[in-house]
Parts: sequence; C-alpha cells; structure tokens
Amino acid sequence: MYTEDNYLSTLTEATLEEDVNCDNAMKQAGAEQQKSSLLLDQGNVVAGVHFKQMSLQRNYPPVYHEHNVAVRAITDELADEDNGSDINGCSFQQRQTPKRLDSNKERRREIVNTNSTDKSITHSRFLHFMWRCDMVERWISEKEIYVKGENFGQTLSSVQVFYRKQTAFNNKLAAYAVDGVYPLFDLKDRLLKGNHQLSTKIVRRHDQVMSKWQVLRNASEMREIKLMQMLAKHQRVDDVLANFAKKASAFHLKCENAEKRLATTVRCTTSAELATQCAKSTQLLTMMSSIRKDLEELEVLDTKIKSIKNIHVPRNPHTCLTIESLQEILNNLDNITNERNNQLKKEAKRQQELNKMRIKFDLSGFSWLTHVPMFAPFRWL
Repeated sequence: MYTEDNYLSTLTEATLEEDVNCDNAMKQAGAEQQKSSLLLDQGNVVAGVHFKQMSLQRNYPPVYHEHNVAVRAITDELADEDNGSDINGCSFQQRQTPKRLDSNKERRREIVNTNSTDKSITHSRFLHFMWRCDMVERWISEKEIYVKGENFGQTLSSVQVFYRKQTAFNNKLAAYAVDGVYPLFDLKDRLLKGNHQLSTKIVRRHDQVMSKWQVLRNASEMREIKLMQMLAKHQRVDDVLANFAKKASAFHLKCENAEKRLATTVRCTTSAELATQCAKSTQLLTMMSSIRKDLEELEVLDTKIKSIKNIHVPRNPHTCLTIESLQEILNNLDNITNERNNQLKKEAKRQQELNKMRIKFDLSGFSWLTHVPMFAPFRWL
C-alpha cells in the first residue's frame, strides 16, 4: 500500500513538472506570437495605398507578378508541410504536441506573412512613388498651358488683373511644391535606402518630373517678369495720360472763363465805359496768349503719347478731351475774341460819332439861344 502511494505521488510530481514545462513553452510561444503581431501592424500602411496599387498594377506588371510568385511559393511550401504532418499519441505530453506544432506552424505563417508584408509595403511604396510622379506630371502639364499664354493685357487695369493672377499662381506653385513635389524626395530616398531593384528607374523618373517642374517654375518667373515690365510701361503711359488730362482740364477751365468775359456786351453810353471795355479786352488778349502756350504744351504731350511704340495706348481714361477738341475750343474762342474786337472797334467809332453829334448839338443849341429875341438881354452875359 505504501509502495503504491509512493509511486502515485512520484507519477503526480512528474506530470505536474511536464505541465509546468508545457505551460512555460506555451507562454513563450504566446510572447513570440505577440511580437509577430506587432510586426503585422505594419500592414496597416498598405491599406492606405491599396486603391493606388490596384490602379497601377497594369502599368507595372513585372514587379507585381514577381511579388505574387514569391508569396505563392512560400504558401505552397507551408501547405506541403501541413499535409505531411500527422501526430498520434496517448500521453499528456503527446496530447499537447499537436497544439505546439499548430502554434509553431501559425508562427511560421505569421513570419512568412510578415516577410511578404514587408515586400508588399516596399512594392506599394514604389507604386505610390510612381503614382505621385504621374499626378505631379499631369498637374504640371495643366499649368504649362497657362504660363505659355501670350495674353498680358492691353490696358493698365487688364495688366494689373493679369499680374494679380500671376501672383496667385506663384503662391499656388509654392503651396504645391510643399504638398506635391517635395514628398517625392522623401519617397525616393526611402526606396533607394532599401536598395530597391528598380533604383535606376526610380531615379530616372524622379529626374524627369523635377526637370518638368523646373521648366514650369522658370516659365512662371519669366511670365512674371514680362508682366512687371508691361505693368511699368503701362504705368508710364498712364502717368502721361493723367498729366495730359490735368492740363487739358485747366486749359478748358481757362477757355470757359475767357468765354464768359467775352460774353459781356460792348455797348457803352460814355467814353469812360468804352475805355474800361478796351482795358478788359487787353487783359483777355493776355489771357489768350497764356491759353495758346498751354495748348502748345498739350500738343507736345499728345505727340509724345502718339509716338509710344511696342505697347497699346488706350483711349485716355482720365478725360474725354482730346487735342482736336481743345484746338477746336481755342479756334472758337479766337473767333469770339475777333468778333468782340470788331464790335469794340464799331463801338469806338460809334462813340466818336456820338461825341461829334454832341459837340454839334451843343453848338447848335448855343446859336439858337443867341438868335431868339427873348434871350437877347442874356447875350452879353
């Protein structure tokens, strides 16, 4: 009885020891499985670019085919090993052996999946890089149509509008450089750092995109320079037009004031009033001389405006007065002045005749008084 109890206790201790060892092995397998699951988290990166991979597989079939062949080979090898494994046993340790083998196979599958995931990530990065290159190249092609345009505007306002658009376009280029172009450098460096088998193609594709990008930037800068030059030319023309408008307005105001003075009547009742009218006429002649000098300056400005070449000179936006209309105003004013001078001459002649008639009337009146008998006593007074 004692011997049998001793044997049972010894058997129980051995079984417990096997259970402890098995439990420790399971814990180690669980820890290694947890590490493998951490590696599998890298697969989340693939989900973000999976739709790009599907759209680019047709463009890069050799890489995609090579990747699929490698993964299938590993999967077939695991399947063969699984089909050839058959374990039977009755003891406790033998009963736990299939579970351990299944755990090890699962771990091997996870390792294989991790390796295939790493390759898939590298392949997806390559496809992502090529996709980004295609997108940047397409964007550059669309913007080249704008920078190659030859329309810079024909007036100051239109050139200012084009210049503001160009400034906004340059800001858009700077923003796209940060969002679309500079990330290509990071993608390229990450692929080359991993010694990608298509490194030559990656570098060549990157250089092609960067070359087109630089051409676009240079064309944009040249367009901006041309717009600045056109803006400066139109600004100078606008300054001349504004100066012409200012002097034309002053000339027109002087002509209006002179015309108002010339509109007064020249009919006088005395010689003193006639003398005053003649003095005003002299002042008007002085004013007309100043007006003619102003018109000569305006003619010089008009000649300067008409001599401007290599740029479209629009209708003066600051005034509706032209040199022709100003010349017509001066001609009308000259006609009015000449007519007034003629009227003054006639009035002076009329005043002379009136003076003669006054003198004659005075003499006739005195003679009449001397011949009337009732005024005879006053004859010698």
